[in-house]
Amino acid sequence: MAREMVILDVEKLRRRMSLTQEELWKKHCIYRVPAYLKELCPRAYSPQLVSVGPYHHGEFHLRAMEEHKHRAVQHLLQRSGKPIEEFRRAVEGDLQRLMDCYEQLEPPWDDPATFLQLMMLDGCFLYEVLRGYSAARDYDDMDPVFSFHGFLNICPYMVPDLLMTENQLPLRVIERIYAVEHARMNEENGHPTNEMVHKFLSNTNTLLEMPLGLHVLDVARKGITRGPIKKLPEQRLPAVPVRSASELQDAGIIFRKSPKSGIKEINFTNGILTLPPFSVDNSTESVFLNFIAFERLHPGAGREVSSYIAFMSGLMNSVKDVAFLMSTGLIEGTLGSDDAIAKLINDIAKNVFFDPSSSLCEVRDALNRHYAEEMKSWTRRIREWRRNLHETYFKNPWTMISLVAAGCLLGLTLTQTAYSALAYYKGNGNQLPNRP
Repeated sequence: MAREMVILDVEKLRRRMSLTQEELWKKHCIYRVPAYLKELCPRAYSPQLVSVGPYHHGEFHLRAMEEHKHRAVQHLLQRSGKPIEEFRRAVEGDLQRLMDCYEQLEPPWDDPATFLQLMMLDGCFLYEVLRGYSAARDYDDMDPVFSFHGFLNICPYMVPDLLMTENQLPLRVIERIYAVEHARMNEENGHPTNEMVHKFLSNTNTLLEMPLGLHVLDVARKGITRGPIKKLPEQRLPAVPVRSASELQDAGIIFRKSPKSGIKEINFTNGILTLPPFSVDNSTESVFLNFIAFERLHPGAGREVSSYIAFMSGLMNSVKDVAFLMSTGLIEGTLGSDDAIAKLINDIAKNVFFDPSSSLCEVRDALNRHYAEEMKSWTRRIREWRRNLHETYFKNPWTMISLVAAGCLLGLTLTQTAYSALAYYKGNGNQLPNRP
């Protein structure tokens, strides 16, 4: 009987632990990137200038920014006229909720007092960084980080770090700090915290109608998806890539630049594929790899950015595709050669697939159907012949001159042959020979 009771107690404890774990899973939103993702591009997940949160705090090459963090706290206290205890109480009220955001908390960060101190330090620093893009700068002109000079020369290098999966701080901390400084609670839809983040990342005042974001990476990702996207019924179909830009061009599809940004602006109607420009720079690889990592690690995040990368990778299958999209303004940036851009997008897209329920699957399937139909058409063959003629002979002026010269020579030869034949027939009495 005693043994049965022990077994029952163990089973009850196991069920309780399992339930607790499930509840924690729902609260996690900041993750350690697993090795199988990191091995593809380790540098994409390691901050180079600044750490926020516990995962990279104290790393040697990031220590230089710690001095500026303490200075940001002092500046915030002086500007607001509020004591540090008031900010600390506001953050402490959400302490357990903030700790639950992290998938792993190892010593010393599993201690609430130590964790709270870190949230205060990094939270005030991040708040001051975000505020610098949405409010008047009240720092000294010689400030190395928070002056106009600092924002122009230092902050651009902070952006990739602040968009790394492991280098995140719950935006609830920023919301609490904002509420104390302005003596009011933040709005229910997350403004102006979301707007501070969005302006810092894109330098625009576009309104994001969404609840308070989980962290900077979450707001940035939702800025790309631009609100709710139509979901298709999930279909278990084989992964089918989209046709390349040059193939779609051969099929008569017109590429048009969308005046708006966001994945939901991608559509295909009446033979016209409309796309927002794809911006490429030195941080593109890191940013998109972290978007994809977050989508893989966070249940419920969806996979719209992953589908977007799969879509764009299909379009940019070769250097020729990149060159064409660059010429139409659908690729923007100064990364380097067309070959470098093609390699970049294909590296990002390794092991990335379409979400079967993504609206981009509908666009992909419509493009592929159009291509298949046009492949059967003789007009498509004429377009391909004209394009090949243009690329082979008319892009280079010397080959064009050679082609024209060869055409002229052929014409003169045919003319001379015709005149010789006429002279021969005239010499024989202007009579054509009778047939036998």
